[in-house]
Amino acid sequence: MVDPPTPFHHLRCQQVGSVTIAVVGQAAFAESSHPDDWTPHLTDAVTNRELRDDLTRLAAVSPGPVVIDMRGVNMFLGDAVARLIIFARQMAEEGKPLVVCASPSIVTIINICAGTDRMPVSSDLDAAIARARAATPGAESDSPGA
Repeated sequence: MVDPPTPFHHLRCQQVGSVTIAVVGQAAFAESSHPDDWTPHLTDAVTNRELRDDLTRLAAVSPGPVVIDMRGVNMFLGDAVARLIIFARQMAEEGKPLVVCASPSIVTIINICAGTDRMPVSSDLDAAIARARAATPGAESDSPGA
């Protein structure tokens, strides 16, 4: 098994059994510098490219299902949802389930923009991990004695 390379630019990864949890925080997003624009967005082209590269690398090296833990993100726009949809597609091509765990407000944004058929979401980390494991073809439980 290959451990995910570290450090990523915007992800902090850990393994929980067969599931890779990748935590992305609000730092991957920033407030607009325009005083009349209160909505956070991807900081700039460099940050967008770094996040894209992080997700592409994660798809390539993750041994199985992935949970993107975005519970520390309070707000983002459609460009971030698009990046997650592309990542979900990459994961599906690799045969690896993806579940996004996020705050209720982010779950709502993802559901509106992407729909749960493209990207399963949950606001509970344990439920997201269980959902990722259950979606793995031929998956066995990570619990001891199972």
